[in-house]
Order: sequence, then C-alpha cells, then structure tokens
Amino acid sequence: MHTARRTTVSASISYPLGFAGAPAAAFLARAGGSPQPLVSVLLMVAVIDAIALLGTARAAFVTATICWLLHSWLVLGHPSGRDALVFALNSLGATGFAALSRNAR
Repeated sequence: MHTARRTTVSASISYPLGFAGAPAAAFLARAGGSPQPLVSVLLMVAVIDAIALLGTARAAFVTATICWLLHSWLVLGHPSGRDALVFALNSLGATGFAALSRNAR
C-alpha cells in the first residue's frame, strides 16, 4: 500500500511568497486608516502558517522575522518583544505541524 507524501515547495518559491505575503498583511492591517495591531498579528500568523505548510522551515522563520519587522515599524511604530515571541513560537509550531503532516500516513 502506497502512502502519499506531501512535498514542500522549494525555497526559491517559498521565500518570495513570504516576502510578498508579509507586506500585504501589514498594509491590510493599516487599510482602514488607523493601524489595527490585532488584525496585523492574525494576518501575519496566517502568512507564516501558509509558508510553513507549503514551504521550508527556513522560509517560515525568515517570513516570521519579516512579519515582526513590518508589524513593529509599520503597525505599532516601535519594536515589540512580545510580538516577536508570538511570531517565533508560531513559526516553530507551524513548522513542527507541517513536518508531522508531511510524514503522516
């Protein structure tokens, strides 16, 4: 009996997807005029999760770093250690979940 194994998208595709998704999430969070930090975090978590599920772990961590930088400076206006921790833990958890789902039978 054959089991289907999910493959990852190469880094040459997953990096640009993360680079495109993070600014899109930041600008969507600012679309209403005033920045919405909660909306920004939720959108960026979704971007990180998508990259972790489709791409490589390294691309997920790079995307999390970009998300934190954009969220800190475009949405909040100052660096936030708490949000950095949220993005880092999210990328770690999403990468672990993606690895488990790729190896599931």
